[in-house]
Amino acid sequence: MMQQLKKRLQNYSLQETDASGGTENFQNTKNDSMFVMANSDMPFNPQYVPPTQLPQTIQGQVATAAIGQTFGPYKEQNFYVVSKLLDKKASDSTLSKHILIAYKGAERSTATRTKEQAKKIADSLLGAIKANPAAFANGLKLSDEPNAVERNGSVGWTTPQSQFAPGYLNFLASNAKGSTGLAETEFGYHIINVEDKKAGTMGYKVAHLVKTVKPSDATEAETDKKARRFIQQIQGKSFNDFVNIAKKGNFQFSNPKQAKRFDGQLQGLGTDKDGEILAWAFDKKREKGDTEFFTVDGTGDKIVVYLNGKQEKGTADPESVRDQIEVVVKNKLAAKQISDKIGKAGSLDQIAKQFATTKQTAQVNLLSPSVAGSMEPKVAGAAFGVAKGKLSNPVEGGTGVYVLIKKNETVNKQPGDLKQFTESINQRSAGMFGQAWLKSLQDNADIDDYRIEIWNKLGSK
Repeated sequence: MMQQLKKRLQNYSLQETDASGGTENFQNTKNDSMFVMANSDMPFNPQYVPPTQLPQTIQGQVATAAIGQTFGPYKEQNFYVVSKLLDKKASDSTLSKHILIAYKGAERSTATRTKEQAKKIADSLLGAIKANPAAFANGLKLSDEPNAVERNGSVGWTTPQSQFAPGYLNFLASNAKGSTGLAETEFGYHIINVEDKKAGTMGYKVAHLVKTVKPSDATEAETDKKARRFIQQIQGKSFNDFVNIAKKGNFQFSNPKQAKRFDGQLQGLGTDKDGEILAWAFDKKREKGDTEFFTVDGTGDKIVVYLNGKQEKGTADPESVRDQIEVVVKNKLAAKQISDKIGKAGSLDQIAKQFATTKQTAQVNLLSPSVAGSMEPKVAGAAFGVAKGKLSNPVEGGTGVYVLIKKNETVNKQPGDLKQFTESINQRSAGMFGQAWLKSLQDNADIDDYRIEIWNKLGSK
């Protein structure tokens, strides 16, 4: 069966198809997306992806391959694949922040100002920021983007392939690190500051001609026999016995530890049977130690499931949240050890040498306590609390332990345009109200959740 599939893919790749009148194959086609759509078991993906997101077999080959080169046929999990390199280009990453001045009629806008008024405000702000870059923080108060002040206007790292407004991405591509300028998108006018740039990995656009490997009747019968024998062996056994028997039989084993009824997929599995497994697990009649097996459509793979426990309403079982809690506890212990080791150090140079790190400079304000791209309110508070030129005590932040010296402090005494400021605050508050109002209702409501019962009844019809 597998040899037949492999030969069939070779025919698609090298020989002309009947649908094309005997003139087109995967190598010479002028329309790769249509060819894949007509001949593959998986759809065409037009996105550029890094090598790590390509099939493992070709990850080491695409870097030196020529555009139009094909690879395969090769086997990837339960598929035979022929791949064709369509294009490749560098995917540089850019860190940026912006102030959005929206207007009536712009995408997702609640603003009442006209487009001309928005442009005038944006030009005025840009002029002030270019004259004094520190004015960017005050300009964020006028931004129409929700939570702009709290996030320092940051949109994080983006690449040319990011799902972002084209006008914004064009500005980033055309301007160097440190540049500040104006760009227009469907959302309004953006005053953009390019904070940093770094070379990214190459992105590859690859078409895949895929055929599913379907098991023979004999293979499927043998797999079914092994699954039933395994489920008999584990009847009435503990979870540890289940794991040991599975490993002894060289079966693939995964333990998602916890799952919610409407997760959709199980961690470490990801099959079309995940939904059925969740429905089975959350059945009211289900008890700890229950087992069942499911057959994956197409591949014939068997999944044997063991219910290791049920979390009732209330405080979570410590073991089920161990992975989340353990990281937090370890970080807190590490932070305390670092703080104790720093002790009463005399200078930043001494501390940097002690921990083999380097000193860095940052600007912070209380409205936007961002340090090195992370929100650090404790660090910002310490910066305003320590005397100028004095070394602070160690501050345990969210991403590390900080020790700082305040070089200077700037107090903004410019009153600004009160009308513009008021309008911006009102618009931001209106945008945030819906989310805050809904969350307030949820937090204060006494809700009985019957979705599982309704879902199970619908699923049984």
